[in-house]
Amino acid sequence: MLPTVLQQGQSAFRCEGLAEAERLFAEAVRSWPMSAVAHKWLGMTYAAEEKFVLAEAPFRRACEIDRNEPEACYYWGRTLFSLSRFEAALQAYEKDAKPRRGKTCSEWLLRWRH
Repeated sequence: MLPTVLQQGQSAFRCEGLAEAERLFAEAVRSWPMSAVAHKWLGMTYAAEEKFVLAEAPFRRACEIDRNEPEACYYWGRTLFSLSRFEAALQAYEKDAKPRRGKTCSEWLLRWRH
């Protein structure tokens, strides 16, 4: 079961209350620093706000904590790709415990590298 602050953050995120979602997810990360879910949602909020530089660290942390957290490593790679950090993006995609072919950026990077 998700802690209440995460549920509130997800609700704010879905209703496009991104500033409130950012505040709630930042609180969740402070309260549960080993929660890949909290870090991932904070990164998602930053990305939705087009704050890609800020999104990188929470996505990286989520991937480091639990590479099985759905999409955490992929979102980290997408963020790095958005920042034109292509080699780092490929390395993040490679950490994904459940890589899926057909994800635009990862496929492009794999072709680019070889």
